[in-house]
Amino acid sequence: MATNFYDEEIFKGAKYADLVNRKTKPYLMINATDMSLGSRFTFEQAQFDPICADLGGVGLARAVAASSNFPVAFPPMTMDNNGGSCGYNEQQPGWIAEAEKDLLINPSRYKNAVLFKTYQDVNKRPFIHLLDGGHR
Repeated sequence: MATNFYDEEIFKGAKYADLVNRKTKPYLMINATDMSLGSRFTFEQAQFDPICADLGGVGLARAVAASSNFPVAFPPMTMDNNGGSCGYNEQQPGWIAEAEKDLLINPSRYKNAVLFKTYQDVNKRPFIHLLDGGHR
């Protein structure tokens, strides 16, 4: 219901691709929380690559609704996880392999790498459930 309201009344059907096509600032990063992991899920292409999805097709209203889905008041927003279907695992960014070696040096970076890899097992995580923009 919130997504439809935002889409019709505020964003008029705009998608992330519309922002890119404008070639102007600001660069918009909207955060939600991945309910399964308790970690931040940022609406940016680098976050969508591991789930084999194109951010350009995502409506701005959908991202804002995910970011504002306060538990109990609103149900989580569900997205399909297509991880493992686009070769991302074979061509993942170099930072992931390097970060996996950094547990003692940079625990935060290590955690991010481990979290990104969880999206590759679509059998365990076929869906991603997003709540409000806060995270732990």
